[in-house]
Order: sequence, then structure tokens, then C-alpha cells
Amino acid sequence: MAKKVQSDVPKTGVDRWREATHTESSVKPGSGKKRVSQTVVRSRRTLITAAVLGVAAAAAVFVFRGSFDCGVDISGGTELVFTASGAGSSELSDAAKVLRTRLAGQGITGGEVKTGEGDQVLVQVPATDDPDSLASGIGQTGKLEFARVDEISDAEAMSKIQNGKEGVKLGDGSYTSFLDGSHVKSAQVRSASSSASRSSSSSNTYMVVVNFDSEGAQKFADVTKELASSNGQIAIVVDGEVKSAPAVQAEVDGGQVSISGNFSLEEALQLKSMLDSGTLPVGLSYDQSRPLDPVFSTSQLAACLVATLAVFAVAGLILFGLFASAAVAAPALSCILTSGALLLCSASGLFSLSVARVAAVGVALLCEFIAVGAVVFRLRSLVRDGRSVKSASIKCADSIARPAGIALAALIVVAFVLLFVPSGDVQAVALALACGLACDAASSLLVFVPVLRLAGQGAASAKPGLWGLGRAVAQANGPEAGDDASGRDDGSARNGD
Repeated sequence: MAKKVQSDVPKTGVDRWREATHTESSVKPGSGKKRVSQTVVRSRRTLITAAVLGVAAAAAVFVFRGSFDCGVDISGGTELVFTASGAGSSELSDAAKVLRTRLAGQGITGGEVKTGEGDQVLVQVPATDDPDSLASGIGQTGKLEFARVDEISDAEAMSKIQNGKEGVKLGDGSYTSFLDGSHVKSAQVRSASSSASRSSSSSNTYMVVVNFDSEGAQKFADVTKELASSNGQIAIVVDGEVKSAPAVQAEVDGGQVSISGNFSLEEALQLKSMLDSGTLPVGLSYDQSRPLDPVFSTSQLAACLVATLAVFAVAGLILFGLFASAAVAAPALSCILTSGALLLCSASGLFSLSVARVAAVGVALLCEFIAVGAVVFRLRSLVRDGRSVKSASIKCADSIARPAGIALAALIVVAFVLLFVPSGDVQAVALALACGLACDAASSLLVFVPVLRLAGQGAASAKPGLWGLGRAVAQANGPEAGDDASGRDDGSARNGD
């Protein structure tokens, strides 16, 4: 009898892998055990991951739902009405952009600026206790000028300024500026209080530090160099009113100047927002404020999304059979993940929820449902052309996995970029749509792809009629069978590749 000779040569990693694979794939007769393929194991794990992720996101949205920063069409608010006499449509549009920047600069989120009838500009903000103060803060023209006090032609105004009085109103033509706000590069708010008074927040005063561009810095340096020898004063004028008039002690060549006028924090932020946004192209007169009722509540919007998913479920069951489970689960997971992503943006002050933005999320859900339907129709076409259900399912799963991954990465980048785009309704709607589509791609990878793989491995192959593939299988088996077997569930799918 021949004896088995064992080699003394050490086994490599590849040899051990082949031996393990051979042993694992060998099933003893009568053992009754079936080897579960790695595809099935991975698909099940992916679905479990999707379920855990969905539950965690849903719990976070439920617990922190009060952190959503809602727009006035959801939460209600106040509408400020301004009139710009004699302004054209382009000037009104430019004025609206400036006002949006000023609202954002003062930390007001969820506000909207629209042009109304005729020459009206409507500013809609969350409910405020002092709309008149807000209107005066954002409605100023915001024209910043720097002028030499010794060149002011109004003797009375010059005397008041030289005696240290602030808030002096200068008449038109009584002064000539040597520098204006067009050369301001940036502005910051800083505390101007002494260290002794900082312990009491109520006594704090603030100043606005302005940084000029290179041309503005040079002009300011030239004037301060000339005035330094006589301790001359420079009047800092906003909309014709002197905010402060510091005496020049030395040449200022750093391109930075402080505007200090015993400002409160709110006043300093208003001035900063005006400097950041630039001068209004037209003068605005404040007419009135009026309350705004919400168009929809958050509960109504949530009900609309649930109703949308219910419609998807019914339509999916009719069109796709049991694949409707994926046609509903994928958009549902996408909706939950999108809500969580937008909640993070909202809690960070980067996003406010509005009806238009929720509608953008709804559009993203519809895109997900359509994409699922397109893949199911592709699956039917492959089965009809002669492929087995298993082979067609794997091919469809492979065909959408790579594009979904690429789309997910690209849309995450787009959403990240949109976070830093200047605020506006169009940008916010685009952000909501980008987040929704990114979550669509993620839910396709986490739900639809593993469902395709699992169904193709067994259930859809054994019961094609329940999975909406009965007609396709019947047509593949022969033209006679295809005439009356649209709903046939005879398990006639070919299970091999």
C-alpha cells in the first residue's frame, strides 16, 4: 500500500488559504449543513448596519428635533416693510442681497428678504420683541467715510466734534471725505471696556476694528502722517453722522483703525454687518412691521413625508412586487439620514428649515424611488433576455454599487462646499437637495444593493412571481408561456448562472 508522503517544506500563506477553502467548501454527505456564501453574510451585515444607523439617526432627530432652526414659513415671525423710492428692479435686487448679508452678520438665521409690490422690500425674520430697532439697524444706508475735522465747513459742528461730542450730524456738502467704505477689507467687533469693568457684562462697551485694503491703508497713512504733528482729528462718519473723532498721535501705517463710540454689543454688530455688506444702493425708508403666520408646521411637514413614503409603498408593491420593500426602505433611510444631516447643519447655525428646503428633500426621495424602479426594470429585462434571476440580480447590484459610491463622495463634497457659500434661499435649497441625494446614494449602498444580492441568492429565484419577475421568467421560458403567465408563481426560474 502506498503511503502518503508529507513534505518537510513549510506551507506558505497561499497554501494554507487553499487548504482552508477546500475544507470549508467540502460538505459531508448526510450532514444536512449548507455553507452560507460570503455574499449572503456581507449583505446581511450591511442591512443590519443600515438598520442600526437608521434607528440611531431617527432617535437623534426625535430627541433634538427642537434644535431645528426653522424659517418664518414654518415657525412664523415678523415682516419688516421698507420702501425704496424711485429704485429700479436691479437696485431692489442688490438691496435685498445687502440686507441678507446684514441679517447673517447679526446672527439672524431663518430670515428671508424679498421684493414686494412696486418699490417695496420685505424682510421676514423670526419673531422679535423690538422690530423697530432691528429695522433701523439693517435699513441704514451704511455709507462709511473718513474726513479731516479741520476741513469741515460747518463751524458749529466742528466745535462740537473738537469738544469730544459724538453723534454730530453733518450736513451735505459740509465735509469732504478722503477715504470711504469701498476700501474696507474686513471688520471685527472687540471689547473696548477696561479690565476693571469687564466683570460686569452690562457695563461692557465695544468697538469695531476696520482693516483697509492696500490702497486704503496708504491713503490713511498719508493723512495721519500729516496730522500727527498737530494732533489733528479724523472724523469717522456713518451716514452723515460722526461716530467718533480720534486725535492722531502718530502715523498709522498698518491699515487698521478702530471705531469706538461707546457701542453696545448689538450696536457694534450692526455697524460691523453694515461694513461687511457694503453700502445699500438705494435709501430705504421703514414703513411698518406686521406679524407673519406659519405656512406649515413641522408636524405637518413630517406628515407629508410619511404620506409620501406610504404612496411609495403602495406604488412599489404594485410595480415591483416584494422589491417594494427596498423601494420604500431605501427612501425611508435616506429621509432619516437627510434629517439628521440637516439637523447638524441647523444646530451649527449654517442652515434653517423652510418649506422650499423640505420640498427639495422630497424631490431627492422621488429620485431614489425612480432609481430603484429603473434597476428593477433593468433586472426584468435581463431575466427576459435569458439570464437567471441570480445572475441578473448580481449584475444589477454590481452595476449600481460603483456609481452610487462615486455619487456619494461627489455629493458630500458638494454639500460641504455649499456650507460656505454666501447665505441665500437658492444656496440653502441646493444644500438640502445635495444632502438628500448624498443620503440617497448611501441608502442605495446600504439597503438596495444587499437586498438585490440576497433576493437573487434564493427568494427571488424560487418565487419570481412574488418579486415582480413572474412575467419576465415566463417570457424567457417561451412565447407560449408569456401569454398567460404574467402573475404566475411556479418557481420556474433557472437558479444557476
